[in-house]
Amino acid sequence: MIIPDKILIQLTDTNGNPFRQENVLTGIRTFATYKNDIDLYPFLSNEEGKIEITEKEIKDTAGNFISFGLMDYGSLESARPDIHIYLWTSERLDYYVNHWGAILYKDIMDNAILDMLPSHQRDEFIEEMKKTKAEELVRFEKFKICYNKQLITAFTPDIHDKWDGRQAAYSYEMRIKVKNA
Repeated sequence: MIIPDKILIQLTDTNGNPFRQENVLTGIRTFATYKNDIDLYPFLSNEEGKIEITEKEIKDTAGNFISFGLMDYGSLESARPDIHIYLWTSERLDYYVNHWGAILYKDIMDNAILDMLPSHQRDEFIEEMKKTKAEELVRFEKFKICYNKQLITAFTPDIHDKWDGRQAAYSYEMRIKVKNA
């Protein structure tokens, strides 16, 4: 995969007009040539209904995803050029918020490693955990504030494309349908 310099996603309504809504949450699924796929998220729309993503944001997001170390991952550059851009569904949001919320909001003092550290290292560890936790909480809040629960996400198909270096920037349109509209 060749990561583009910039990606722009314009949200539109069912008539193809700009859908000016902030905090619509999207993700990008990549497909590994070996090891495991990498999901890139969260990317939120601005007040104009646009999602602008830079190469740096993609690389930073991939690094964050890989850092969780849940499975073995290759690099983004070694992935197939195929990508899917998708809306987060209500069900996926609920699972994410419930699962990770329980982990992120857990009291640092419950961490068993504290008991194994000498007292001078304990304070350093607690400060580092607070910093890491604060960064993750900021990221986590994006899932709680997103507008996706007001959308009929099944109406919006994934966007399929190839990031194979044929362009430095990609533009997409994602058609949105609001519940009760």
